Amino acid sequence: MQKKAAAWFLGGMGVAFAMSAGIAYAADARFDEAISNINKATALLKAAEIPAGKTKALADRHNKRAQALLDRAKQRIECAKDASDGKKVVICKDKDD
Repeated sequence: MQKKAAAWFLGGMGVAFAMSAGIAYAADARFDEAISNINKATALLKAAEIPAGKTKALADRHNKRAQALLDRAKQRIECAKDASDGKKVVICKDKDD
């Protein structure tokens, strides 16, 4: 009787572990997709042509600011991914923090 209960317990633990591993894998794929989308957005910003004229300096400044924000978002997503993977992430610091 105890062997049967132990077998059910171990089987249940195995199923629970398999389900939690599947959930963690799904979250990791979403983090990877978010990072990929940020990389695409950064590439599009770098490829954007800013026409010459009196607004070029202003557009350049906004373009650089947008790239900096995307870089910061990417760092935050990578920290969140590391934390969800069980890696020890105490504080995710930016260069400005």
